[in-house]
This record gives sequence, structure tokens and C-alpha cells, in this order.
Amino acid sequence: MDSDTLPAMDAGKKRFGLTTTAWKTILGLFLVTRLFLTGVGVASRELIEPVRKKPYGWVYSDYLHLDVWGVWDTGWYLGIARRGYPATTPELPDIRDVKWSRNYGFLPLYPLTIFLLHLVTGRYFLSALLASNLSLLVVAALLYRMAEERGGPLLARNTMVALFFFPASFILSGGFSESLCLALLLGCFALADRDRWGWVGVLGFLLALCRPIGVVMVIPLGMKWLARYRRLHPGVLFLGLIPAGLVFWSAFCYFRTGDWLAVPHVKERFWGAGFYNPFANLWDWVLHDSPGIRLNAIFGFLLLFLVLVLLLRRRWIEVVTCLLLLLVPIGGGGIGQATGILRFSVMLFPLYVLLGEVLENERLARWLTPCLGVIQGFLMVTWANGLHFIV
Repeated sequence: MDSDTLPAMDAGKKRFGLTTTAWKTILGLFLVTRLFLTGVGVASRELIEPVRKKPYGWVYSDYLHLDVWGVWDTGWYLGIARRGYPATTPELPDIRDVKWSRNYGFLPLYPLTIFLLHLVTGRYFLSALLASNLSLLVVAALLYRMAEERGGPLLARNTMVALFFFPASFILSGGFSESLCLALLLGCFALADRDRWGWVGVLGFLLALCRPIGVVMVIPLGMKWLARYRRLHPGVLFLGLIPAGLVFWSAFCYFRTGDWLAVPHVKERFWGAGFYNPFANLWDWVLHDSPGIRLNAIFGFLLLFLVLVLLLRRRWIEVVTCLLLLLVPIGGGGIGQATGILRFSVMLFPLYVLLGEVLENERLARWLTPCLGVIQGFLMVTWANGLHFIV
């Protein structure tokens, strides 16, 4: 056999639907960016700690290189994985009066995943990081395949650069549920493209149990169904499994607390959740005194500009997907949601492909990629030290 044919043959081998070359791209970017961000988090924590006015409150591991990946909601997820959700008792007839009942604001799939992995690892926090990073690799694989089908290997590689260098994508490696949610969402879209509507329903059911935003994804997935069939087709019935996930969780809440609407009631009581005009919120936050709130609001308008680009390219389903993923959470709360925009942005997967298209311009790629890396490094510093830039 001619040795010159070996690289071509290796490139053609597929593992989990991707070639060896694709996996080298994904794993290379994953390792380089995660090592860089871990170093940034550790160095910043060690530099800031001596001048910190108050003790740092989120310590989940004795190993600093792991601990920098957990903050804010990580503690809630770990608490649910350890103790579950509280129940109404004769002594506590209204669970909403109990501060610990806030954990009903966090849906069960991610903490359940942590619990199951803990049975193998024996460590809850390590299990949370494993769940997030394994989900991130699934996200990368699905996104690579999506971009490759649209524009070939070059667009797929550039989309991976966009994914791993996106300003807030470090969150996908942290102790948060976004990476698991995004993996399920991309799985739904990939299966819909292949007419596997039964599995779309199953993953959609799980998606609705991962984050509340998962329920509204029935809208763009329904648009995909309409674009494909434009007629009555039994596959649409499987989409009903997505809201069924929310009904299932509401039934569980009723069984535990006597309240079908425990989630919105707890969010309203403790976080001020409600129905707001998202555009009015964004404008008010741009004028806010807090630099963290202003930064998130400006980033929100930048995201809307990118969605406008998708609109001009007539990518209707992607536009609806991005608007729902961005505007629903922005309009779902008051000032408490203001520092969450950067966090919400990591779910907007069509923008990764759009940025991948931009990076196909070599001149733009030369300066845009390092700029994105610097911004992500700065945001990692704020994350690893519990500053109010990303919550």
C-alpha cells in the first residue's frame, strides 16, 4: 500500500459520525482553550485573593484548578444532587416560605446527571464538571456536523473556533446546565433534519426538564416540521412530548408541595421573575450605573445585530430560535436578569455558524480570533472571582 494514501484514508475514518481530522480539531481546541482558561482563572484568583475585601464564598473543591469552574448557581445544582427538593410538611405548610425552596427554580435533569455520575466518581463537583464538559464535546460534534453539511470542512473548522473562542463559551465547561441543555437542543435539530421525530420528542422532553427555555423550543422545531411537510403528518405528535416535560415536572412539584406552579411562584418570590418588555429592559440596563449590567446590555444589542444578519439571509428558523433563546429570559425578570445576558448567549448556536462564516475571511480571522480570546479571558477572570459580570 502506498504510504501517501494513509492520511487520506485516516481522514475518511469516522468515529461517532465524524472523521478523525474533525475530532482532532475539536479535541485540540477543547484542550488548548480549557487549559488557557483554567490558567487565567487560577492566576487571577491568586492575584485577587490577597486584596479581596470579603472572603470568597464559592469553594467547591480543594483543587484550585477545578474550583475556578464553579460559582453562583453551581451550589444550587450540587445541593439538589445531594438532597433533592424539599417537600411540604405539617411544620412547613407553604414551601414558598422556606428559603431552601429556591431550588425549585432549578430544573432536575442537570442535578440528576450529577447524581448519576457521582455514583461512579464519588465526587459531586467533579461529576458536575464531567457532565458539562462531556456535553460540550457533544455540542462541538453536533455543531461541526451541522456546519460541515452547510458549507464543508472549512466552515466546520471555523465554526469550532467560533464556539471555543466565543466570549462566554467558558460557561459551557463550568458547573452550570447550559452545555447539557445546548447538547439536547442541537440533538433535537439534528434529528429533525433526519426525520427522526420520535427521538426529537424524547430529547425535547429531556430538554424541557433541563432549563425552562427548553419548552419554547417547540416553536422553531414546529417550524422545521412545517417547512418539511406542509401537511398533516403523524410526526408532529411527537413534538407534544416537549411541553409534556413541563407538565411532568409540574406534577412532581404538586406531589411534593401541593403547588402545580411551584417553579414560577418560587422564581417570582425570590428572584422577581415576571413578564417584562425585553427591549425596554435592555435599554434601561444600558443606562444603568453598574458596569456589569451595562456590559451585558451592550452585548445583548450586539447579539440582536447578529440575529438581524440572519434575518437578512432569510434564515427564518434560526432567527426565531435565537430571538426566543435571548428575549424570553431577558423579558422574564427584572434587574436580576441583567447580568445573565452573556450567559444566555452561549445557547444561540446559529451564531456560532454565522461567526464561522465570518472567520472564513482570513484577514478578519487574524484579528477577530485573538480579540475574542482576550475578551473571553477577561470574562473568565470575572467568573472565577465571583464578580457581577456574569451571573
